[in-house]
This record gives sequence, structure tokens and C-alpha cells, in this order.
Amino acid sequence: MKIKVLAAFVSLLFIISTVLGGCSSQPTKTASSPETEKQILRINLGEEPPRLDPQTSTDGVSFQVLNAVLEGLVRLGPDEKPQKGSGLAKDWKISEDGLTYTFYLKDNIYWSDGNPITAYDFEYSWKRALDPKTASDYAYIMFPIKNAEKFNAGEVSADEVGIKALDEKTLEVQLEEPTPYFLSLTAFITYLPLEKSFVEKVGDKIATTPDTLVYSGPFIIKEWNHEQNIILVKNDKYWDKDNVKLDEIHMDMIKDMNTVVQNFDNGQYDIITVTGDFVERYKNNPNAELQIYPNGFTYFLAFNTKNPVFKNANIRKAFGLSIDRKQLTENVLKDGSIPAYGFVPYGIPGKNEEFRKEVGNLFTEDPVKAKELLQKGMNELGITSLPKITLLALDFVSWRPFLGW
Repeated sequence: MKIKVLAAFVSLLFIISTVLGGCSSQPTKTASSPETEKQILRINLGEEPPRLDPQTSTDGVSFQVLNAVLEGLVRLGPDEKPQKGSGLAKDWKISEDGLTYTFYLKDNIYWSDGNPITAYDFEYSWKRALDPKTASDYAYIMFPIKNAEKFNAGEVSADEVGIKALDEKTLEVQLEEPTPYFLSLTAFITYLPLEKSFVEKVGDKIATTPDTLVYSGPFIIKEWNHEQNIILVKNDKYWDKDNVKLDEIHMDMIKDMNTVVQNFDNGQYDIITVTGDFVERYKNNPNAELQIYPNGFTYFLAFNTKNPVFKNANIRKAFGLSIDRKQLTENVLKDGSIPAYGFVPYGIPGKNEEFRKEVGNLFTEDPVKAKELLQKGMNELGITSLPKITLLALDFVSWRPFLGW
């Protein structure tokens, strides 16, 4: 279903409130070998990852796991810019016209099964994301690539897409037009590679169990107890394993925030993301470090336009103009989140300054106008009152943004 949104969305730029425990750097001695010290990070995912296929995943929970077990061409640094040599590409060249990117893979990079990681794996994975048969929701993030959108729409063949492995170590990418942020896009989850031969072997079972995924990142999945926890262990085949200080990451799937906070206070977690209700609890806590920072997530309500009421544009606009975002952020969330009056949040660079400041707000609240539009919409539908309206939402913890790696 295609949803048309006419400035009728409720959006919020969320601020991440993270609590770090004082014991986060302490090693753990295993019972079986008292002299062996392991560096184990214990966190809470909040829920079961819906899927761990990078080409079809769209949620923050899956992203958090995938960022730990898979690696792409580049990784972004603390300044959110691509760092040369940080990923599987040792270098790259960009043509003078900005249309051709040539990536050169590192030597001695291997999948967790021991097979070499090649440029052919990248070509296969990216085209897999674009293949209409894959039905990837995030295929559009590859549309800067030449003919990517046409292939996704079934208008051209895969051979006509501007992604080509020139040899095992060289990947050439041609774009539709100069895209200055393309390098950063290659760090996004959809661009992460899968091993071509392995995917062809396991088929639709890909990434459903620890044994149906091959890993290119610093960790591998040792255990995946569905709806309970995931245990990651260090990947001995990872090219930069000597700089990976953690031995394991234990990820629970607890939705109840009170339980999460209690576990943190008891020393069971090293780091948690909390809702606004718990910010005050940790502000002056000497045993924990509270960090609050923007994460660039914008949340919005999408109307079901199959519903006769929300087929009406004036009613959708009325809803969008009627909700007090300031009250919602300050009195309900209470975590530093700020109202959003456009899809792009504050903090995203534009041409000369922040994009949001350059273009201004897309709309703002206007309860008087909202009432006028609501009445106009009901008149158009020939109704005198609105029917019962249902709001569908995920559990609060599960749709909070999650930390990356």
C-alpha cells in the first residue's frame, strides 16, 4: 500500500539517553577456567531481531546485531565520515565527474568459514538487494547507482546496473549523477555483503539461525535463543581481530523497562538505553554515567489510506496540525527529544548550515486550522462525527533507537 502524506505527520527527533555502568570494563572469569579472563559486554536489545538478512532488514534491533557481525566497504568514524581503511576496502578512487567509484579490497580478508571475501560477493549482494524478487524495503537507498531504480522496477536487467566486480579485489560502481554522500551510504546495512556461494546454498533459510549466516565482521553469532538472547563471540577470521578487545557480547531481549533498569542496577548490564522516566534517576548517580545525545531518528504517524476517513487529505492534514509536539516531548518523553516539523531532523548538514535551518519548517501546529480542515473533510465525506480510530504502535522499548557499534 502506498501512503501519501501531505504534511500530516507527527514527528519527533529522539534523543538517546544512555547509562553506562561502572563495571563495563571489568573482565569476567569463567567458571570452567578461573584463570581465563574474558571481556564480556552485556546489553539489552529489547526484542527479538525480526530478521538478520542485511538486504531485507529494516529495524534498529537487527541493525545492532548486523553491525557487529558483518562489515562492508567502509565504516563511519566519530565524525560520521567514512574512514579509509576502516572496512573491507583499503582504498577507493572517485572519477573527476563524480560518477565512477572504484573500490579496492584489502588482502587477506576472509569470511568466517575461511573463504576469501571478494568483490563478486559485493556485486552479488548489492544486486540481490535491488532484485525485485528480494522485495527489499530499503532498495531505494541504492538508487543513486546507475539503473538501480530501473532494475528494481523490473525495467532493465541486472547486467545493466552500474555495479561490476572487475576482479576479486576491485569493485566498480557507476552512479546516475554525482552523489557526494555515496561513500557514507556504503556503510549502511543494506550495503553489507553476504557470501554469494553460501546464500545460493541455504536459500530462503539465510540468517535464520547462527549456522545459516557467514560473517565478515568482528563477531559471530554463537547462540541465538529466540525471544531470549543472542550471544556473540569474537570472529577469529576477522582481518582486524587483534584490535577487537571484547571476547563476547551478550544481548538480552527484555521489553519491560523496569526490569531492564533493575538488571542494570544489579550489575547484569554494562550499558542500557533508558526512557525519559529514568533520566532523573541517573543524573547524579555516582555509580553510573548518563550520556544524552541526539541520534537523528525521526518518528511519524502514517495514515492507513485504505480507511475511508483517511483517504481524505483534509482530515489527514487536520490530524497533523492538531498534535502538540512540544507537550509530547517535554511532558511525556522527558528525555531531551525535540519536536520535529519536517522529516529531516536538526543536526543534518545542508549546503551552508544545518538543512533544517536552511529550508525552515515544513509545517507547524495550528489547532484552529485543524478544526476547519477536519470539518471540511467530514463535510466532503458526508459524516457528522468521526468513527472509532485505532492507533497501532510497537512496544515502547522496542521502537526506541538503539546504539550502533
